[in-house]
Formats: sequence, C-alpha cells, structure tokens
Amino acid sequence: MTSRKHVYNYCKKFLEKYQYLIDSPLVKFYEEDHWRYIVDLKWDGILLELSDAHLALLPDIVAFSLESPAIKLPKSLVSFLDDVSKCILPVSQDHDLDTNMKLVTLGMDPKKQHEVGRMSPVVIDIINRHNIHQVIDFGSGKGYLPENIALNSPQTVVTGIDKSPNNTEGALKRNKLMSKYWYPLNSKINPNNSIDRENLNHYIPLTIELNAEHADKNFVSNIANEATALSVSRDTMLIGLHACGDLTSHLLQTFVLCEHLKCLVSVGCCYHLITQRQPTTTYMLPSSTDRHYPAASQHAPHAYPISRYVQNDPIYFSRNALNLAQQAPEKSAEEGRMPGVNIFYRAVFQIILNAFYPNANAVNVGRGASSAEDFHEYCRLAFKKLDLPLVSEDEIEAYYQQYLPRINEIYAFYQLRMLLSRTIESILILDRILYLEENGITCEVVKLFDPTISPRAFAIIAKKA
Repeated sequence: MTSRKHVYNYCKKFLEKYQYLIDSPLVKFYEEDHWRYIVDLKWDGILLELSDAHLALLPDIVAFSLESPAIKLPKSLVSFLDDVSKCILPVSQDHDLDTNMKLVTLGMDPKKQHEVGRMSPVVIDIINRHNIHQVIDFGSGKGYLPENIALNSPQTVVTGIDKSPNNTEGALKRNKLMSKYWYPLNSKINPNNSIDRENLNHYIPLTIELNAEHADKNFVSNIANEATALSVSRDTMLIGLHACGDLTSHLLQTFVLCEHLKCLVSVGCCYHLITQRQPTTTYMLPSSTDRHYPAASQHAPHAYPISRYVQNDPIYFSRNALNLAQQAPEKSAEEGRMPGVNIFYRAVFQIILNAFYPNANAVNVGRGASSAEDFHEYCRLAFKKLDLPLVSEDEIEAYYQQYLPRINEIYAFYQLRMLLSRTIESILILDRILYLEENGITCEVVKLFDPTISPRAFAIIAKKA
C-alpha cells in the first residue's frame, strides 16, 4: 500500500501547482478575469466545447472518463486529470455491516437515516469485538446515532455530549417519548437477550461546551461526574458523526490523551470552519512567487495541522479552498447537474457594484438574492440587502448582456475547480490519520457513506494497542 506520507506529499505538490484555481473567489470571476488562467493553460477551447452533459460529469473524474472516451483533450489537461486520479485517500475495504439491524428512525430525514443506518452497525461490531462497555458520542446533536446504539447494544452505557441545550432538550424529549417502547423494542431486536427492564440502559444526553480544553487525560472522569452511569474503570469508545469544524480534531486529541478511551469512529464535517495554525486570506495569480501567510501563534488552538509531519511541511488553505472541500462532486455528476445560474448573477453583480458603489461591503450578498427568478430581480434583492439605491433597469440589462456570452466560462471554471475538492479533503484527513499514527495508534479510513447522499463520507476508525 502507498504510504500515507507519500500520498500527502503528492497531494500537496499537486495543489500548490494549482492553488490559484482553488483559492479564486467566484464572485470576482469577471472582475479579475480568472478565465485568463484557463486561457494560459490552453484549456479554454476544449472546456467551452464540452456539452452540458459532459461538463456536468467533469467533477467526477471516473464518470467523465467513462462517458467521454472520444473527446480529444490537450496533453496538459490529460496530465491534470491523471494527477487528480492519483490524489486519492488510501481507503480500507468497507466493514461488513449488519443489514438486519433494526433502527428507530423517528424524526430522521433520509440523509440521517442513511448515516445512522451505516454507522451504527460499525460501532456495534467494534463494541462486540473489543469488549467495549461505554460509548461517548462527541457532538451528539439530537441523539439519533447514540440512541440507536443503546437500543442495539443494551449492555453498553451510551452518553451523548453536545454544546447546544436545545439539542439536549430535544434528545431528552425523544428519549422520554421512546421510553415506554424501549423495553418491547429491545426485546424484539434482541430476542435472545434476557436483560431485566431495570438494567436496560437508555441513552444519556448531556450539554457540555466542547473545546480544546476538554482534550486531556481526565476526559472520561470529567464526563462521569455529569453522567453517573459512566465508570472510569471500564473501556470506553469515542465516536463522532459529522462533528463540526474543529470538534473532530478535538475529538482525536482527546482520544490520544485519555487512557480510558480504547476505540474511535470519527466522521468529520464543516471543513470551512476549522481553525488553521497559519490561515491564509490571500490568493495570487500563478505568476506570482510572493505568496505569504499571516503569522499565527504556534501555541494558539488550531485544528489543522495537528500532525507533526504536516506541521513540518504544511500547505494552508484559504476560506475559498475550504468551502470547495465541502462540495459534493459525485452528487453533482450523478444528477447531471450544472452549476446554478446564481454564480453567474453574483459575478456580474460584483461588476455593477464596483462601477456604482466601489466602497460597498458585499459579503454574503448572494444569500439574500438566491431566490431571484431573473437577473433584474437578483439585483433588486441584492441592493435592498446592502441598503443601496437601485441602479437603473437599463444599466442592469446592459451589464447582463455584456457578460451573458461568457456565462459558460464561469460554469466551466466552477466544474474544473470541483475536481479538486476531494484532494483538499484528502489532505485534511491525512493530517488527522498521521497524528494518530505518530501517537502509536492503529487506524484506517473507511468510505462509510454513499457520497451522493452524505458527501462527508469518510470515517476514521482507530484502536489503541
């Protein structure tokens, strides 16, 4: 198997070559003429010749290659696509899942049903194989996952911790609603299990503000002070389903430091919210060699990078790049979906804004105008949100007609960028895996979810010796 360090080095070198592509803000696509980067690469002709159907497949390199064998691409673009295909996270084979496991899906949408239905059997399997007596869900939300684990593993004490009192209150209400059904449900799910009603453990939700300070050796004992059913003398498993932003890194650090924690299943999420050791807010044209990152304290809490290996040879990401890592290329390709017209509207609106109100701060203006039926309505809603006088309809129409012939440029640029989303995600996950390995922990990455349903699909599974 290719070493994880080698994969990191390959991904890093590749992304540094195309960093301008992942950093470029789409709102300034026409203002700063990002398309000239594609022209310089000599990819503009073929990208504009692709049909909508082929361009929609481009973010999924496998699907694009299968459906577009006759398309003659420039050698440099072929090389680019080949490099993308090599920037693949080393993934273990899927765990055998108990497809007959019963789930309580009350209140879950189809996406959450898929996630809980896939992750619960993996957790139950690890509980059984490694004699785990306690499970703590790090960022448990409404408690769907820990509740189903408790139901299917009645001998296990399951505790969920979340910073939101509303989530905890909702989990308590749901738990209370289910209490009268709990024993008969458990008897049906576990017909050969003779556990008395009095000894049947329910899921215990708690409200705790989780942060870097909780990542210490006393984690389990601190939680046990709040949940008396927990015991520091029992082997405990730590899990996290889409723990948001920095929370996944805090979870891993907690797992390393606390000796009572023996096993781990973690699926990260919300990469755009992670704290970097040296975050960058700038991007530059590929011809520029003066790329720098703002200084940051080495001792400030940060979620990336956490491994010594990546800290010694890091690549940092702009907010645009981290937002890109949140995208779902497989879902876009499967649905044959082109980018929404709002990305075009927003880029043209930026030109108008610069022309008439150059000092305006237009951060997140697109969210308030996303429901617009046409460009004129988009501008009306955007100017209203910014509390600025509306530009005349004739002026709006003139700008719209000026840039409409170039609409396919921004679509092609968007789809090409989407190809790099998984590479960014791979680097973030590799940093977490290397951190565990540096601390003597055996771990693997499993593609746990269908990415067309749940885009953050990769789970880190770890066990201490």
